[in-house]
Amino acid sequence: MEKIKLSASKIKTLKDCSWIYWCKYHLKLPDIANDGASRGSCVHYVLDPLLKEKHRKHVDCILGSNTIPKSVEKLALIHAKKLNVNDIENFNMIKEMIIVAVQYDFLCSGAQKITSEKEFTIETEKFIIRGFIDKTAEYEDGRTVIWDYKTSKSKFDKKEIKYNIQSFIYSLACLKLLGRIPEIKFLFLRYPKQPVQEADKLTKKQLAGFEIFLESVANYLSKFDRNMALKDLAYFKVETKWLCGKEGNKKDGTPNFICQYRNPFSFYGLVDENNKVIKSAMKEEELKPKENQKIKKLYYKGCPVFNRNRLSRNFSLT
Repeated sequence: MEKIKLSASKIKTLKDCSWIYWCKYHLKLPDIANDGASRGSCVHYVLDPLLKEKHRKHVDCILGSNTIPKSVEKLALIHAKKLNVNDIENFNMIKEMIIVAVQYDFLCSGAQKITSEKEFTIETEKFIIRGFIDKTAEYEDGRTVIWDYKTSKSKFDKKEIKYNIQSFIYSLACLKLLGRIPEIKFLFLRYPKQPVQEADKLTKKQLAGFEIFLESVANYLSKFDRNMALKDLAYFKVETKWLCGKEGNKKDGTPNFICQYRNPFSFYGLVDENNKVIKSAMKEEELKPKENQKIKKLYYKGCPVFNRNRLSRNFSLT
């Protein structure tokens, strides 16, 4: 049996809304990125090379002048254009977040070794987790500090920081890779005055328990089907109902936030010889079929909570 692929975002999605999980990971609907996610990607693309020794002069420039040098701005603009967030408002926000990241102990003072974009794998008989750590700093006294950049508009609340799945996964990965449990620090780049939120340092006992939890999640997901997807929707939970969003516009004329899987839409899917969707996109030209694959136009009938008058089957070929 194929091992279940897990990640912090996957577990969080399942917890928040079983239908969104179904859409993303089973129906494989296109993930329509919002400006916030695209800004975050752009910031990460720029910060990673800045840690290299040959670009240290750019870091010094940002620290000394509180502005971004032209070469760094050019790199940021290249990525911003690709991600369609190169308008003035978005691009200014991207530059501001880069400055906050560099100004807050970017070079990890006193660290013996700094590693950016560190890839890790956690694998057991039942599940596998692959991911990247934004920045790892190792110190002579044996300490390891993991930094994770956050570009979201809100910080974690007390419960989110105390029981943070991402923190648990990073800690488990570090224990397996380096034999030590790290300190985890989240750097919220839209909060220049107080950007850091630090998670509690975990114990080996806690991480052993977390592995048992991950196995239980893997067991649950190995049986996940459409009926299970209908049992824990965000709409019926007070703390997550906001994820459904709201139709219409705000007072200033800009669109309200709305779940990308709330309403019906057409899209394109790359399918194999068994008509199984491998990948999807909103534009046909984004898909490149290989041997025994073809592109088909598909139709998603929307979230069952808001589209009850439609057929019960929410995924079909047109």
